[in-house]
Amino acid sequence: MYPNKKNILQLVALMKQHEVNRVIISSGARNLPIVQALVRSEYFICSTIVDERSAGFVALGMSLKENKCSVALCCTSGSAALNYAPAIAEAWHRNICLLVITADRPEAWLGQGENQTIRQQNIFGSFVKMSVTLPEVHTDEDEWYCNRLINEAILETSHIKPGPVHINVPISEPLLEFPVETLPEVRVIQRIPSWPGVDDTDGELEYLPRRYGYFDRPMLILGQGNYGAGPLMILDSVLANLHSGGCVILGEHLACNCDTKHVIRNFDTILEVLPEEGWANYAPDLLITVGGQLVSKTIKKFLRKHKPEMHWHVSPWGELVDTYQSLTHAIQTSPGGFLWDLQAMSKAQPPREAMPYLSGWYRISKHIPPPAQDYSDLMAVGELMKAIAKPAVLHLANSSSVRLAHLFPLADGVQVYANRGTSGIEGCLSTALGETYRYFTSSTTTYFVTGDLAFFTDMNALWGFLNNHHCNLRILLNNNRGGGIFHCLPGFNQTDANEIAIAYHNISAKEWAIECGLIYLEVHNHDDLMNYMPAFTDKDIESCMLMEVFSARIENSIELENYYDAISL
Repeated sequence: MYPNKKNILQLVALMKQHEVNRVIISSGARNLPIVQALVRSEYFICSTIVDERSAGFVALGMSLKENKCSVALCCTSGSAALNYAPAIAEAWHRNICLLVITADRPEAWLGQGENQTIRQQNIFGSFVKMSVTLPEVHTDEDEWYCNRLINEAILETSHIKPGPVHINVPISEPLLEFPVETLPEVRVIQRIPSWPGVDDTDGELEYLPRRYGYFDRPMLILGQGNYGAGPLMILDSVLANLHSGGCVILGEHLACNCDTKHVIRNFDTILEVLPEEGWANYAPDLLITVGGQLVSKTIKKFLRKHKPEMHWHVSPWGELVDTYQSLTHAIQTSPGGFLWDLQAMSKAQPPREAMPYLSGWYRISKHIPPPAQDYSDLMAVGELMKAIAKPAVLHLANSSSVRLAHLFPLADGVQVYANRGTSGIEGCLSTALGETYRYFTSSTTTYFVTGDLAFFTDMNALWGFLNNHHCNLRILLNNNRGGGIFHCLPGFNQTDANEIAIAYHNISAKEWAIECGLIYLEVHNHDDLMNYMPAFTDKDIESCMLMEVFSARIENSIELENYYDAISL
C-alpha cells in the first residue's frame, strides 16, 4: 500500500512517467514514506547505501552515460542532505543529470528545536540547476502546483545543459500510514526540444502537427510580444491559413504587428457578457499559446474552468508556462516555424464541417460594439484610441489604463507596449520616455495613457529626461484623484480600508507639466475633450503634450458597468 501524502504520490508517479527508474536510498525515518511508495510500485530499481556521500557518487557513476535523467537519490532530513553536496557539485561541473530528493520536516518547525530540522530549501545553492520545495497538498491548487513543480524539475535535469536538480519534500507526521492502494493518474508535461533538427527518437516532432488536424476546436492565443520580427515572428499568411482551417485566434493589443483581420481582440468583453453556463460552447479542445502574459483575468478563469484536452506552449526557450493549469507540451522552437507546420497540416486536412466553433467566436466578436459612454476616463481613452494613426507607439500604464484600452479597436500598425512582466504601476512613464529615444529623428509619435497614481509615482522621470532630450511624447493623464480601479473589486466598498487603498488626493499635474515645458491641456467635460483631442493627436505639432482629464471615480466604474449591461447577445 502507498502513503496518503499526495506530494509523495505525485512525485513517485511522475518519476515513473518520466522514466527515472533507479534510486539510491540512504536509510532514515523521514524519507520512509517515499521509500515505501518507491518499493511498492515495483517499477523502481532501489539500492541502499547508508553513507550519503558515497551514495551521491554511486548515483553519479550510474548517470555518466545518460543523456536524460534516469537516476535519483533519496535521503532523510537534516545533515543527511548536506552530505550529498560533493557529488552534486561534481555533477554540476560535469553536466551530469541527477535527481536529488530530500525528505524534510514541515517548515513550521524550523528553528523550534525539532530533531533533524535544518533549512533545506535551496541547500545546494548554485550547484543545482533548480531547487524546489513541494507543498504539502491540502487543496486542488496545491496538487496542481505540486504536479507542475515536479514536472518542471525532472525536465530541467536534461534541458539544454544537463545537470542536477533538487526536490525537497516536507512530510508531516504520522509517517507510517499506508492506506492508498494505487498511484494516482498524473498529468505529465513533456518538453519537445528544437523543431526540427533534433534526434526525434519518440516521433513527437512529427506527431504534434499530425495530431493538430484531429482537434475540432483549436484555439491559438497570442500573448504580449512583437510578432513582426525577432524570435516571435509569425507570418500573417500563417495566421490566415490557421483561421481558414477553423482555428480561433485571440490576442490583445499587446500582441503587436500581427494580422488583425484574423485576431479577435475583444475576447475579454465576449467572456464578460456571456453567461458562464454558456462558456463550455466556446472552450477549445486544443490550446496553443505563444508569447508573454495577458491582461485579461476572464480568459484565465474561462480556460481554468474548461480545460482543453491538450495545451501546447510554443517558445524559443522551452519554458513551462502553465497559466491555464492544463499544459501538456512545452515546445522549444520558433513559434513561426511551428505554426507554419500546423497551417500546412491544417490545409491538408478535410475542411471542418461549417466550422460552428470558429463562426460562433467571430460572430459575437463582430456583434460587440466598443464603449460609447458618457464623459469619463473610459470615454477619454476611447477617443484617443480612435484618433491614433500610424506611425505611432502606444504605451499603457498598468491598472485601469491597460484594461480600458483593450475595450477599443486600434488602427493597424500601431505598436502597443505595457510593463506586463510584473504588472506594477512603477516605472510606466519612464519606460515610455526611454522608448521615445528611438524616434528622435522619425515621424513616429509616442502616446502614453496613465492614471494619476501611476503618473505621480513616476513623474520625476519626466523633468529628468526632458532636461536632456527632446521627444514627441503625448501623455493622456486620467486624474480621478485616486485608485479608481478598486471600485471594480467585488466587496471593496464594504471594506474599512477603502479610502486608504484608493490613496485619495487633490493634486494636479498642471504646474509640473508647464514647468517641464510641456503643452498642457486641461479637460473637465465632454466638450473640452473633443476640442483638445485633435491638437493632442496632431503629428505636425512637434512638442510634448500632457492632457489631464479630470473625472469622478464612482462615475467611472458606473460607466464601465453600464457598458457591459448594455450589450445584448
